[in-house]
Amino acid sequence: MSSARILAVDDETSTAQALAEMLGLWGHKVETAGDGTDALKKAAEIRPDVVLSDLAMPETDGLWLLRALKDDLPDCPVIFLTGRATIDAAVAAIREGAYDFIEKPVDPARLKVCIDRALEKKETLREVQVLRRKLKQMGATDFIDASSTEDTVAAVRELGLSNGVDYAFECVGHPALIRRAIDMLDWGGACVMLGVPKLGAEASFVVNTMYNDKSIMGCRYGSARPHFDIPLVVDFYLNGRFLLDEMVSQVYDLGNLEAAMSDLDAGKLNRAVLAVTD
Repeated sequence: MSSARILAVDDETSTAQALAEMLGLWGHKVETAGDGTDALKKAAEIRPDVVLSDLAMPETDGLWLLRALKDDLPDCPVIFLTGRATIDAAVAAIREGAYDFIEKPVDPARLKVCIDRALEKKETLREVQVLRRKLKQMGATDFIDASSTEDTVAAVRELGLSNGVDYAFECVGHPALIRRAIDMLDWGGACVMLGVPKLGAEASFVVNTMYNDKSIMGCRYGSARPHFDIPLVVDFYLNGRFLLDEMVSQVYDLGNLEAAMSDLDAGKLNRAVLAVTD
């Protein structure tokens, strides 16, 4: 992972300093604090990407800090370092929203993996927030987070769509999601498969539910009619009805083609554009 701002909190100065040195060797920028109150002040100043804190501290402890951070930095992952005597408290902290906990003495390899995963999760949440803002600009009204929703079909119906939706677009290419998309359909609804699953993948559905005039359609490259659709899309774009610029996640110059291909191979690209200029 790239360099991150990390706040290391421990009432033992030597421990906090040792953590700072180790994290610094991994390329992170580190600030230290001696208790929850000090940490909260520094968090407001540096806006850390991750907080790494001792759980048991004499004055304001880690649990106090976790609760206080929820107001100002709700998306900041908090990782606790804990001794065996505080394992139950660490589990309780997880229930209150802590990202994870690591037992002392700290295993550097496990700590590094935990921090990297916490940063990945934070970046994913940031991308989701950006996507939601863009989708709202394009007219989206409701959002369902499938990662925190046990039954997405029921969640859709709770939005006031008691019978389901007219169209469900499956954009990932996962058989389980195809099944959910079909289950969401109202009478006469259509499931449009945009995502491409691996070759040979199979998806299932309940046959008798399809007799309500439902349909499943595979859509390749948008099933576009170039001579008709491209002029229409251009017209929408020029008149501000199609926010194409907001859909682009990254732009590469032609000279950076190698970097673009490398990012593509690493799975870092979403909707990138290769710009060709004079």
